[in-house]
Amino acid sequence: MNDRMNLEDYPEVQYGYALQRILHTIHHFRRKEKCKRILLAKFDCNNAYRRVHLGANSIFKVAFIVGRFLFLSLRLPFGAKPSAALWGVVSEVLCDLANILAKREEFW
Repeated sequence: MNDRMNLEDYPEVQYGYALQRILHTIHHFRRKEKCKRILLAKFDCNNAYRRVHLGANSIFKVAFIVGRFLFLSLRLPFGAKPSAALWGVVSEVLCDLANILAKREEFW
């Protein structure tokens, strides 16, 4: 399965930028609000990776064959080459959405 993937169809997986983004955000907040406390939190979404539902066009991209059986996953599977890139896109969107909502006064 993994050798048949055309990885050019998926975004590149980027590692190691989380700390840089956090430090950049802290610096931005500190310059904007010099005397306010900056609170950080880290969350682990239990089984979040397996909760990402796949669209019809992605199901066959992560399918695998064992013997005479074709296994189709309706959710993002571990171990498939495109899964890491797809998860990266989903997590980036969720983080950006959380940041947008956190900045809105009517949200709080």
